[in-house]
Amino acid sequence: MHNTIYILCPNELVTGGTEALHQMVDAINKQGGDGRIVYVSRLSVGVKRRPPFRFRHYEINVATSVDDTIGNAIVAPEVYPEIMCKYKNATTYFWWLSFDYFSNSKVPFPKNVKHICQSYYAADMIKNEGLIVHQMVTDYITVFPLKARESKRNVIMMPTRKIDAAYQSLHDHILAKYSTIEIRNLSKLALSRSFQKSKLYVDFGIHPGKDRLPREAVYFDAMVLTSKSGSCTNNVDVPLDDQYKITSDISVVELDKRIDNMFNQETQNSVFKNYKKIIQNDRQTFFDEISTVFGLTKIVIGPLESNFRYKYYMYLDHVRSVLRFDERLLKIKKKLSTYLRK
Repeated sequence: MHNTIYILCPNELVTGGTEALHQMVDAINKQGGDGRIVYVSRLSVGVKRRPPFRFRHYEINVATSVDDTIGNAIVAPEVYPEIMCKYKNATTYFWWLSFDYFSNSKVPFPKNVKHICQSYYAADMIKNEGLIVHQMVTDYITVFPLKARESKRNVIMMPTRKIDAAYQSLHDHILAKYSTIEIRNLSKLALSRSFQKSKLYVDFGIHPGKDRLPREAVYFDAMVLTSKSGSCTNNVDVPLDDQYKITSDISVVELDKRIDNMFNQETQNSVFKNYKKIIQNDRQTFFDEISTVFGLTKIVIGPLESNFRYKYYMYLDHVRSVLRFDERLLKIKKKLSTYLRK
């Protein structure tokens, strides 16, 4: 067991990757460890700030420096190979939250770094690079706890980011032909409500890791069609049959046929129901993985959706989203910065 475990995290970002880093700190602390988040900017390691609002329900301690001594541990996501090279004494872990965002880097790894992977896709790719996977450390989704279930409509949810270029024409075809909801700047509540009423989620993205949106869709009983890129190339990260994974050379006629067949189903079939069971166990799996990697005492963790602190921050996050609070605050900061430079 390590004395203190420092987790490096990009500053000012609220993404699935940065949420996973906060989830790691939370799981360490809830299982008797001393986990601390360290925010990293382009200029420094150890930015003094509070956690992003959406992550404040987690049990987070913030550190403004890293103690690189024997007995401590340092975890960095795959975007920080250069930073990891300067730590010589603490045990270092490189957490591959994706593979694609690292592939252009030519920075050599420290010899003693331990590689942990969020997806089997990343694990397979780094093995191909001659690296050894120490262990899998995945993550889990967070959704807004809705009570009433709405009847499903023939509506398609679609992301607006990270679309694989080979699938762009298919993505545009669906937008033009079907009733769709594009996922853009939605709070957890708004996203959950949209998934709850939509029958289908289509994601022709690059899937650099085990993405959250397909799992959130399945959690809310939607069916899923994905590209056959990244983590969707295997049946562990995305355990769906090939009929639900589209190749880029599919004709629009065949694509329409698959979508219409899925619209004609009233409920999820056994493939999606089995996928949902895995998703519902992801949080416990994650806590078990964290305890194994860092030598902590395992605990049985309850469902996050029943946690009052979680509900409280999710409601406030929705209010901030509706009021466009963060967007307005950013504009004020920019105006103030411009004024001070005069």
